[in-house]
Amino acid sequence: MQQVRNRQFILGVIATLVVNLCFAIGVNVISWAGRKGINPFAISCVRNWFSVILFTVYASFFLKGKVKKLLPKDYKWIILSAVTGLVINGVAATYGYTFTLVTHSSLILAMAPIWMILGGAIFYKEKLHGRVIIGVLMGMIATVMIIFSKENPENEHLAKNIPYGDFFVLFSTLGYATYVLISKKIATKGYHPIQLLKYTFIASSIIITPLCGNYFLAINWHILTALEWIFFFICLGFIQTVLPYLLISYAVPAIGSLNYGLLVFLQPLFACLIGILFLGEQLTSIIIYASVLLFIGLYIAQTASAKVKHHEI
Repeated sequence: MQQVRNRQFILGVIATLVVNLCFAIGVNVISWAGRKGINPFAISCVRNWFSVILFTVYASFFLKGKVKKLLPKDYKWIILSAVTGLVINGVAATYGYTFTLVTHSSLILAMAPIWMILGGAIFYKEKLHGRVIIGVLMGMIATVMIIFSKENPENEHLAKNIPYGDFFVLFSTLGYATYVLISKKIATKGYHPIQLLKYTFIASSIIITPLCGNYFLAINWHILTALEWIFFFICLGFIQTVLPYLLISYAVPAIGSLNYGLLVFLQPLFACLIGILFLGEQLTSIIIYASVLLFIGLYIAQTASAKVKHHEI
């Protein structure tokens, strides 16, 4: 029995590392596509449409007859999840990626757990103890340092407007944190997580298509080669979205939410490395200092928050 648990834990860790790599690749691919001239709103359309297709296919083959029918009273939670998690978070993040650097955006994305902790305190009356507050403040200070840092001149030609893009990425983390808090409301209702994702992406596509569909129709298809387009579609629909969410549904039960949350800190590191190696970005000393402060703050806040919840239980 112990061997089985150990094997599940190891597989859960591996799945989490792959999740981090998938999201890191996604951030870099979106930044690359934006620098190639693809409109961020068109990118949002592509991601949503492909995700709907892939989640629907997966649910049809692997979840048929195994899931609870979605009740009409829960439609509002699906719509709220779509608006916060995919419209506000997804579109704002994609828009921000195309204006800033991966070495900025990937670190700012790590602010989402800070907003979740604050949101839990506001909406779920979770207590904020001293260590949690210290960690939250460290994360906020680090984010301000990143946004207002003086950039390396070698990076300036890679991004259109770095502070502008940074603010949109930061705004997207608020959307994601709200989405996670809303998800808690529906997670206890007995639905399969992939089933919820399918309906959430369908709802977001209904919202995004009228708003962004014209940008997709205006794409200049000659700016990328056929192989680059195939790579782009696979990355957006499968590598950045469907694959990581499938792995998350396995990884979190296997290793626990706290361990998963701590390992997720590797995602910005993976994204920065890919951005440096493949997009030619350069790290500045202030970004290095800010990232260290950010990760220490997140570690303190998240571990302290988990201990508080454990004692309250």
